[in-house]
Amino acid sequence: MLTTIMNDLHKAREILKSNNAHTCVLCKGDSTIASSKPGISPMLDIIDQGIDVAGYAVADKIVGKAAAMLFVLAKVASAHAVVLGKTALDYLKDNNIPCTYDTLADYIVNRTNTGPCPMEETVRDIDDPKTAFHKLLQKRNQLRDQSKRIEP
Repeated sequence: MLTTIMNDLHKAREILKSNNAHTCVLCKGDSTIASSKPGISPMLDIIDQGIDVAGYAVADKIVGKAAAMLFVLAKVASAHAVVLGKTALDYLKDNNIPCTYDTLADYIVNRTNTGPCPMEETVRDIDDPKTAFHKLLQKRNQLRDQSKRIEP
């Protein structure tokens, strides 16, 4: 079983690496789910739509605690991050999800590199992945509403 999980993780990593448009790839056997949506949106949408990805391996470009909590909630089997935040590494370890990464970061920054990621701030003091999921959905909706008001 460990070999299967590692093969799935290798496949997810290779697909992520070979297609620059992808931000998140999940693999399990012959099944592959790939997304080019930004941030944690791929996992938020998967969970919100009730798509069962339990046992899948996930490869993601940037994984902070917010994404890690969604991985735990979705019951993924293993994870790889191009950039992994230290709090995400701890959270995944605490929840027995094997994880690899290319770069370990002290924290995940926002898209303008001017401060911490707002999703990370949202879950900073949360430990329950279900609570985190609902808070993250609210935050994403709030940020989308704000960006719609700012655009001319």
